[in-house]
Amino acid sequence: MLPDYSDTESVKFEIVFILGETGKPSASILYTAVVKGKVALPCDISPPSADDGVALILWYKDEAPSPIYTLDARQGTLEQARQSAVSTLDHRAYFNMINRPAFLQLDPVQEEDAGEYRCRVDFHKARTVNTVITLKVIVPPTEPVIYDDERRKVKGIIGPYNEGEKLKLLCESDGGM
Repeated sequence: MLPDYSDTESVKFEIVFILGETGKPSASILYTAVVKGKVALPCDISPPSADDGVALILWYKDEAPSPIYTLDARQGTLEQARQSAVSTLDHRAYFNMINRPAFLQLDPVQEEDAGEYRCRVDFHKARTVNTVITLKVIVPPTEPVIYDDERRKVKGIIGPYNEGEKLKLLCESDGGM
Protein backbone atom coordinates (compact mmCIF):
# COMPACT_ATOMS: atom_id res chain seq x y z
CA MET A 1 0.00 0.00 0.00
CA LEU A 2 1.37 3.40 -0.97
CA PRO A 3 1.38 6.29 1.53
CA ASP A 4 -1.54 8.70 1.20
CA TYR A 5 -0.23 12.14 0.19
CA SER A 6 -3.67 13.71 -0.35
CA ASP A 7 -3.46 15.91 2.77
CA THR A 8 0.21 16.78 2.34
CA GLU A 9 0.95 20.48 2.18
CA SER A 10 4.19 22.25 1.40
CA VAL A 11 7.10 20.19 2.65
CA LYS A 12 10.10 22.47 2.30
CA PHE A 13 11.07 25.97 1.38
CA GLU A 14 14.18 28.01 0.81
CA ILE A 15 14.47 31.80 0.73
CA VAL A 16 16.56 33.65 -1.84
CA PHE A 17 16.60 37.42 -2.26
CA ILE A 18 16.22 38.95 -5.71
CA LEU A 19 15.80 42.51 -6.90
CA GLY A 20 12.09 43.30 -7.39
CA GLU A 21 10.43 45.81 -9.72
CA THR A 22 10.54 48.49 -7.04
CA GLY A 23 14.28 48.13 -6.51
CA LYS A 24 13.74 46.57 -3.08
CA PRO A 25 14.64 42.94 -2.49
CA SER A 26 11.70 40.54 -2.78
CA ALA A 27 11.76 37.08 -1.26
CA SER A 28 11.96 34.14 -3.65
CA ILE A 29 10.66 31.03 -1.95
CA LEU A 30 10.85 27.40 -3.09
CA TYR A 31 7.85 25.27 -2.13
CA THR A 32 7.27 21.59 -2.80
CA ALA A 33 3.79 20.05 -3.00
CA VAL A 34 2.37 16.66 -3.94
CA VAL A 35 -0.20 16.06 -6.69
CA LYS A 36 -3.72 15.88 -5.19
CA GLY A 37 -2.46 17.62 -2.04
CA LYS A 38 -2.74 21.30 -1.25
CA VAL A 39 -0.27 24.13 -0.99
CA ALA A 40 -0.40 27.64 0.48
CA LEU A 41 1.74 30.16 -1.45
CA PRO A 42 2.45 33.10 0.90
CA CYS A 43 2.14 36.77 0.03
CA ASP A 44 2.81 39.57 2.51
CA ILE A 45 0.02 42.10 2.10
CA SER A 46 0.87 44.18 5.18
CA PRO A 47 0.93 47.88 4.30
CA PRO A 48 4.19 49.66 5.20
CA SER A 49 2.31 52.32 7.20
CA ALA A 50 -0.90 52.44 9.24
CA ASP A 51 -2.48 55.06 6.96
CA ASP A 52 -2.10 52.90 3.83
CA GLY A 53 -3.92 49.85 2.50
CA VAL A 54 -3.96 47.28 -0.26
CA ALA A 55 -5.46 48.43 -3.55
CA LEU A 56 -4.77 45.44 -5.78
CA ILE A 57 -3.25 41.96 -5.51
CA LEU A 58 -2.21 40.18 -8.69
CA TRP A 59 -0.80 36.65 -8.97
CA TYR A 60 1.20 35.76 -12.08
CA LYS A 61 2.53 32.35 -13.16
CA ASP A 62 5.75 31.91 -15.11
CA GLU A 63 6.09 34.55 -17.84
CA ALA A 64 2.36 34.99 -18.54
CA PRO A 65 1.54 38.68 -19.14
CA SER A 66 -1.93 38.36 -17.57
CA PRO A 67 -2.58 37.51 -13.92
CA ILE A 68 -3.91 34.09 -12.98
CA TYR A 69 -5.62 35.45 -9.85
CA THR A 70 -6.81 38.97 -9.06
CA LEU A 71 -8.07 40.61 -5.89
CA ASP A 72 -9.28 44.16 -6.58
CA ALA A 73 -9.86 46.47 -3.59
CA ARG A 74 -9.55 49.76 -5.49
CA GLN A 75 -13.28 50.54 -5.08
CA GLY A 76 -13.57 49.62 -1.38
CA THR A 77 -11.95 47.75 1.47
CA LEU A 78 -9.85 44.61 1.22
CA GLU A 79 -12.70 42.61 2.78
CA GLN A 80 -15.05 43.81 0.00
CA ALA A 81 -12.54 43.12 -2.77
CA ARG A 82 -13.57 41.24 -5.89
CA GLN A 83 -11.63 38.01 -6.40
CA SER A 84 -11.29 36.26 -9.74
CA ALA A 85 -9.20 33.39 -11.11
CA VAL A 86 -8.41 32.16 -14.61
CA SER A 87 -10.41 29.15 -15.80
CA THR A 88 -7.46 26.74 -15.41
CA LEU A 89 -7.56 27.35 -11.65
CA ASP A 90 -11.38 27.15 -11.62
CA HIS A 91 -12.46 26.38 -8.05
CA ARG A 92 -9.01 25.14 -6.96
CA ALA A 93 -7.65 28.55 -5.91
CA TYR A 94 -8.56 30.70 -2.93
CA PHE A 95 -6.76 33.74 -1.54
CA ASN A 96 -6.81 33.69 2.27
CA MET A 97 -6.41 37.17 3.79
CA ILE A 98 -7.31 36.18 7.37
CA ASN A 99 -3.97 34.53 8.15
CA ARG A 100 -0.69 36.46 8.06
CA PRO A 101 1.07 36.21 5.82
CA ALA A 102 -1.89 35.92 3.47
CA PHE A 103 -1.67 33.06 0.98
CA LEU A 104 -3.01 31.68 -2.28
CA GLN A 105 -4.17 28.14 -1.64
CA LEU A 106 -4.24 25.59 -4.46
CA ASP A 107 -6.34 22.52 -3.66
CA PRO A 108 -5.98 20.01 -5.18
CA VAL A 109 -2.51 20.56 -6.63
CA GLN A 110 -2.06 19.42 -10.23
CA GLU A 111 1.18 18.55 -12.04
CA GLU A 112 0.71 21.60 -14.31
CA ASP A 113 0.80 23.90 -11.25
CA ALA A 114 4.60 23.60 -11.09
CA GLY A 115 6.38 26.84 -11.99
CA GLU A 116 7.24 30.32 -10.81
CA TYR A 117 4.55 32.43 -9.16
CA ARG A 118 4.72 36.15 -8.45
CA CYS A 119 2.44 37.92 -6.02
CA ARG A 120 2.27 41.64 -6.77
CA VAL A 121 0.73 43.89 -4.12
CA ASP A 122 -0.18 47.46 -5.07
CA PHE A 123 -0.84 49.78 -2.14
CA HIS A 124 -2.83 53.03 -2.27
CA LYS A 125 0.24 55.12 -1.31
CA ALA A 126 3.33 52.92 -0.95
CA ARG A 127 5.33 51.30 -3.71
CA THR A 128 4.46 47.92 -5.20
CA VAL A 129 5.84 44.83 -3.43
CA ASN A 130 6.53 41.53 -5.23
CA THR A 131 7.04 38.06 -3.78
CA VAL A 132 8.37 35.33 -6.06
CA ILE A 133 7.65 31.69 -5.29
CA THR A 134 8.81 28.62 -7.18
CA LEU A 135 6.50 25.65 -6.84
CA LYS A 136 7.85 22.16 -7.44
CA VAL A 137 5.17 19.48 -7.80
CA ILE A 138 5.88 15.86 -6.90
CA VAL A 139 3.98 13.16 -8.78
CA PRO A 140 3.80 10.03 -6.60
CA PRO A 141 4.62 6.75 -8.35
CA THR A 142 1.85 4.34 -9.30
CA GLU A 143 1.19 1.29 -7.16
CA PRO A 144 3.97 -1.25 -7.79
CA VAL A 145 3.25 -4.40 -9.80
CA ILE A 146 5.31 -7.50 -9.00
CA TYR A 147 6.15 -10.14 -11.62
CA ASP A 148 7.83 -13.55 -11.32
CA ASP A 149 10.74 -14.71 -13.50
CA GLU A 150 8.30 -15.72 -16.28
CA ARG A 151 6.74 -12.24 -16.32
CA ARG A 152 3.50 -13.37 -14.66
CA LYS A 153 1.85 -10.91 -12.29
CA VAL A 154 2.29 -12.04 -8.69
CA LYS A 155 -0.53 -11.54 -6.18
CA GLY A 156 -0.65 -12.64 -2.58
CA ILE A 157 1.68 -15.42 -1.43
CA ILE A 158 4.23 -16.80 -3.87
CA GLY A 159 5.76 -20.22 -3.94
CA PRO A 160 6.27 -22.76 -2.68
CA TYR A 161 10.02 -22.42 -2.96
CA ASN A 162 12.65 -24.66 -1.44
CA GLU A 163 15.24 -23.26 0.94
CA GLY A 164 18.33 -22.16 -1.00
CA GLU A 165 16.39 -21.99 -4.28
CA LYS A 166 16.78 -18.81 -6.36
CA LEU A 167 13.87 -16.41 -6.40
CA LYS A 168 13.66 -13.71 -9.04
CA LEU A 169 10.97 -11.01 -8.82
CA LEU A 170 10.53 -7.86 -10.87
CA CYS A 171 8.86 -4.78 -9.40
CA GLU A 172 7.54 -2.06 -11.75
CA SER A 173 6.08 1.33 -10.94
CA ASP A 174 5.56 4.41 -13.13
CA GLY A 175 5.87 8.08 -12.25
CA GLY A 176 7.41 9.68 -9.23
CA MET A 177 8.98 13.13 -9.06
